[in-house]
Amino acid sequence: MAETLGVIASSIQVADLGFKLARNIYDYAEAYQNSDKRLKDVARDVRLTCNVVGELEGVFNHPATKALKKDKALATAHETLEACESVFGEIQQSIEKARKNKLLLPFRQPKMDMLSANLDRLKSTLMLLVAVLQHAYHIASDEKKRDELRELMRAKDEAKMKLNFL
Repeated sequence: MAETLGVIASSIQVADLGFKLARNIYDYAEAYQNSDKRLKDVARDVRLTCNVVGELEGVFNHPATKALKKDKALATAHETLEACESVFGEIQQSIEKARKNKLLLPFRQPKMDMLSANLDRLKSTLMLLVAVLQHAYHIASDEKKRDELRELMRAKDEAKMKLNFL
């Protein structure tokens, strides 16, 4: 339970950090009218990654998902959130350095490509984790429904036997 709360808290923290970073990148790009469109693309990638982090938080926070045994999912989520935080920190440092040195572009093209690829990889990992957790919930939910149906059928058979006895 504490581990789940830790992942939920980390998700909220990483999403908040990412949304602030995206806003910071957009502001930086707006300040330099000749800034490269790719800078706004990085901001969009950060924002989209944060949206997926928010989905992950929602899945872990859902009461039905809390009941699932998900140690590996928690470990994967924690590791991926740490990686997101690291990439966000790297981007933030580059923006601050560029702002301080009044650079038009805070990243060279290869670095931009690497950061975008990292964000895409992290986003894909998070999306897969969300899908796996949702699927596990549906399987557990279906099993519970089957058990309830069996119980209803047993109760019906008992009621039918009582009726036949009378």
